Amino acid sequence: MVQGQANLIKLHAANIVDYFGHVYVGEHYRDERVIYDTASSWITIDDINVPNADLVSNYDHIDSTSATPVYEDDDKTEPSMIDVNFGTYIFEGQQYTDKMCLTQNMNDRTDYTGRLCVRNMPFVLVTGIIGSFAANGVVGLAPHMHDKSYINQLYMQG
Repeated sequence: MVQGQANLIKLHAANIVDYFGHVYVGEHYRDERVIYDTASSWITIDDINVPNADLVSNYDHIDSTSATPVYEDDDKTEPSMIDVNFGTYIFEGQQYTDKMCLTQNMNDRTDYTGRLCVRNMPFVLVTGIIGSFAANGVVGLAPHMHDKSYINQLYMQG
């Protein structure tokens, strides 16, 4: 008999299109309440200091030694800034990479207690939100943006 273990992620459906869940981000795997979006590949995480956020974020990129900013140039003088438009809201921010897990041990969050983890996940660190948004970010699950897709990153990082 062959037996396996599945990774389960609990999601809450708020309406027919929004699925809320958690993602764990950064060196300390901070718990963030996000929307899982099956039509997008973008991943956005609110910075702890977003001034107009409806929900205060736990993620502080300065506190996470594994957070790495993405730059437009080799000299690392021009940060890679981006706006992500989801229609009813727009996220403004800088591209970063950091550790991210879709599930994590609730008591002792380490590199070894997480499941479905990506060690250098590209995402947009949100510094401003235009519109009303009742979560700490978005986890896009669509695979079409290759290096920015969580699904593709899981596959590539094994």
